[in-house]
Amino acid sequence: MIFQKIKVCNYGPYYKDHIINIPENGKKIVIIKGENGAGKTNFINALVWCLYNTGIKPKSTFNDRALSELINLSDKDQMYVEIHFNYNDKKHIINRKIIAKKTNFGYDFEQAKTTLEIFNENAKSTNFLEDIEIENYINNILNESVKNYFFFDGAKIETFTKEDHNKDVENAIKNLLKIETIKRACEHIDAIKMEIMNSIKLIEANNKELENIDEIIKTLNKEKKDVLALKDTSNNNLSALNKNMTTIDKEIQNIIEQSKHKEHFNLIEEQQKSFKLSLDDSEKKINLHLEKSFLCFSDKLIEDSITILNNKNKENTIPASILREIIKRSLDKCKCFICDEALHENKKNILERKLPEIIIEKETILNYYNTIEHLKEIKNHGKNLYGSIMVHKKQYNDYKEQIEKLNEKLKNYDNKIAEELPDIEEYKKLQSSHKDQRDDLLIKIGEIEEKIKHLDKSIKEYNNEFNQLSKKSEKSTAEQHKLNVTLKIQEELERIFSEYEKHEIKKINYEIKEIFNLIIRKKDVFTEIFVDPNYMINVNRSFNNDNIINQLSYGERQILSLALILSLAKVSGDIGPFIMDTPMGNLDPIHRRKLILNLPKLVNQVFLLVTSSEFTKDLHDICHDDISVKYVLNTTENGMTQVNEEI
Repeated sequence: MIFQKIKVCNYGPYYKDHIINIPENGKKIVIIKGENGAGKTNFINALVWCLYNTGIKPKSTFNDRALSELINLSDKDQMYVEIHFNYNDKKHIINRKIIAKKTNFGYDFEQAKTTLEIFNENAKSTNFLEDIEIENYINNILNESVKNYFFFDGAKIETFTKEDHNKDVENAIKNLLKIETIKRACEHIDAIKMEIMNSIKLIEANNKELENIDEIIKTLNKEKKDVLALKDTSNNNLSALNKNMTTIDKEIQNIIEQSKHKEHFNLIEEQQKSFKLSLDDSEKKINLHLEKSFLCFSDKLIEDSITILNNKNKENTIPASILREIIKRSLDKCKCFICDEALHENKKNILERKLPEIIIEKETILNYYNTIEHLKEIKNHGKNLYGSIMVHKKQYNDYKEQIEKLNEKLKNYDNKIAEELPDIEEYKKLQSSHKDQRDDLLIKIGEIEEKIKHLDKSIKEYNNEFNQLSKKSEKSTAEQHKLNVTLKIQEELERIFSEYEKHEIKKINYEIKEIFNLIIRKKDVFTEIFVDPNYMINVNRSFNNDNIINQLSYGERQILSLALILSLAKVSGDIGPFIMDTPMGNLDPIHRRKLILNLPKLVNQVFLLVTSSEFTKDLHDICHDDISVKYVLNTTENGMTQVNEEI
């Protein structure tokens, strides 16, 4: 990562926009000169905030003058830091911003969306949409955990050489060389191993519980089988009972029907008797009228006429002479003298044969029948008698027909009516008893069905639990295999971790000695400089192997700490940029010159934030050819920082 441009606006003492341009001239040193309080530390903090969004308090960080200029409600201004840098031969621009807004109660601060643009060879940019993507990308370049080894106060880096410094050294080595990542992988594998072992223990416990649940399910299924058998028995009893009730219902209906038939039968018999009496009466009336009538020769009454002619024992009311005259006239006209109906030839022959018999009847001729005029009265009387006969004849036939129909009905009813009907009340009592039994059975069946539902629910719940436990049990072999694999991975990672750590520390020990001897003025005095397995820095003199780190001067300890940081950066491959605040304040002139002379050889880019007294003319002359650009931080009368390029 090489910085190309830095913009700071309203951050701390930096009022409005300030821009630091770093030319791409191949030179590695950027000088930012400023006295104490001019804003050097704020400059480092601004860079760290822009890259890692380290926690800041907007109210105390936002430039006071910029805030004071927000007078009206809803007035806004912004604080931002923007860094242009090159990484993997691609230009990057990251911008982090906070918006300040004037309110009734002071100011509201809102974190604006952070942007990161990456430009390809065609100058087309790619924008990250989410903050987490930006965070991951920056951490992949220079992890936040090692930022303190690249952005630091040079006067404080000697902490690596203080008593009990091994923890700080261990953290620096593991974070910068990403050894901590391997260690975390080992710890993660160990956690997985413990999780698998616990899982296997749970599976073993589940197997016991599985056996218990299986027994419970068997017991419930047996109970359900017994209850279902009881239900089948009850349903069979109910079916038989319903069948009996249906039979009884039919018997009751049959008795009721037969009772109705019997009543109807009796009624018909009464009607039959009545019709017979009427029939007899009609027959008597017909005979009575026939006895009073004379011969009628129509087809309808020819049979009755023949009956009269054949009845010689009864005295006709009409004298023979009159009867003879009527017959003669009827034969002459071929029509009945009484009803004027035509005589059929066969009837005419019958009358002609009967005529001699009629004529020889005793002749009782009364005086009031002497004249032919009386024939009209006789004719009228005959017509009346004929009408009466026809009426009674019709009634007779009707009654006869009704009687025949009634006889048919009686025959039908006779087949349906038992000689003696059963007692219907007994059947009703039996039906009521069956109904009570049926109601009891229905209640019992309902209770059985509820019990079956309850058993089904319990069986289903236990089956679900059984299935879940079975799945866990099925995982036992897989879990055991997973555990074996995990143990092998853990063993291999621990081996890799141990060997990698030893290998990297060996390289660090080589680099730290080289860098330390490159800068220290008494290089022949210190024969061995290394980090031991306990992460303690050891410094040995030429005449013994005792660790003399506590005997080093303050400047020597600062150089040793700087050598450790530079060696870590070189071994890890992350060799820039370094932003050092007052890196030479505690060094003597010789060490300053040696440091400024060798820094360009050790890093890709370094920002030196120095005071005028710290960065003297002779130091400037030593590194003049390696200086890319120089800027001066000036403090204005109102306490603001002004950034100016030094020509």
